[in-house]
Amino acid sequence: QELEYVSRLKTITPPKQWLSVFATLLADAKLPVERMRLYHLDGLYDELVAELRRYPNIMTFRSFEEDLRKQNPAQALKLHIDILKREMEIACDRNRYRRVVSYIDRLDTYLNGEVERKQLVVYWYVHHYNRPAMKDELSKAGYLQE
Repeated sequence: QELEYVSRLKTITPPKQWLSVFATLLADAKLPVERMRLYHLDGLYDELVAELRRYPNIMTFRSFEEDLRKQNPAQALKLHIDILKREMEIACDRNRYRRVVSYIDRLDTYLNGEVERKQLVVYWYVHHYNRPAMKDELSKAGYLQE
């Protein structure tokens, strides 16, 4: 609802004044996701990507993925992989492992995504060798250790 208001505000604000209004809105944004929404609304994709790198979250990424992908598919793929790596780093139980594993098929929709997906699975097996529940969830999803 707020974003709709900001969008309307942008359409009625003269372009020269919008920079000042936008800066005020950005300063008032308390949460990273609020800043990300503002960057997205204003088409500031480099800033959006930078914020996603500072505050990686798969669900937040997915909400912007389509537009990020249109802007720079290779960058979107790399960001997607980095976020999945971080999600697996902080995963601490079987349910979280299962959730992270459920997102990796989406990588196949990118150019060279299948290769990147396979490398990510190998990375997880190598770097998280002492996580039997993670390995089990990968195996159940069809990603056997090579």
